Amino acid sequence: MGSWRWDGAAWHPVPLADLSSYNVDLTGIAAPSEQAAWAVGRLWVGGQLTALALHWDGQAWQRTPLAGPLATTTSLRAVAAAQEAATAVGSAGDTALAWRWDGRAWQAETIAPPTFAGFSAVAHSALTSVAVLARDNAWAVGAAPGGALVVHWSDGAWHLVPLATPADTTLFGIAAAGPNDLWTVGASGNGTAPVPFVAQWTGAAWTPEHLDLPDGAPFGLLYSVTAVAPDDVWAAGSYQGADGDRLLLAHWDGRRWTTQAGPAPPPLATP
Repeated sequence: MGSWRWDGAAWHPVPLADLSSYNVDLTGIAAPSEQAAWAVGRLWVGGQLTALALHWDGQAWQRTPLAGPLATTTSLRAVAAAQEAATAVGSAGDTALAWRWDGRAWQAETIAPPTFAGFSAVAHSALTSVAVLARDNAWAVGAAPGGALVVHWSDGAWHLVPLATPADTTLFGIAAAGPNDLWTVGASGNGTAPVPFVAQWTGAAWTPEHLDLPDGAPFGLLYSVTAVAPDDVWAAGSYQGADGDRLLLAHWDGRRWTTQAGPAPPPLATP
């Protein structure tokens, strides 16, 4: 596993920080500027899984250690950064977890999930995506027993934020078009018949939005979202088309979501 950097004309390989002899799996990256970037994932050392966080200073990748007992049980899935602040999210065992960079070291904080009627609070919960707007303003989403998990970092602590979702909803992505304009995407339903889920935060509450799949397809899900502007938000995922799974692209123009099918995958090569 390595990294590649775009210089405006081409991609160039960039070696990782003294990790060539290890089995490395990178799962998330954030680049708030040309001189600063973060990457997270996991590292196997002697058969043991360890969380991994790297920082790019404009010249090279450097490892930033995650200390403490949670480091050896953490699985990091995503990272976001802004204004020298960075937050990485994932899970440790069955517990949702966030790591915050304080300028010198990573600090781990477990997230107590909400309790939904009919579901055990001790079941697995995890954070899958994060958006950082400022040092004291970050959002993270994921899944908890019986519904979606949404938390907001402000005033020095993580706070649960209600979001009404169908049972078995998992949120996979979150993006911010502004301090009071965020979007989160994911899927509702079990693994064999998921339907896309999308919701918007406008400063006071989360509001689910309707999204039709191309060709009247019954099943699909959204994996990621990016917000270019309040009237220019994109989401990507997949849906079940007549000829199998297809790439799903969705766009918000400030008034409504429209969807379209992505290009079909090329046929498999015949030996």
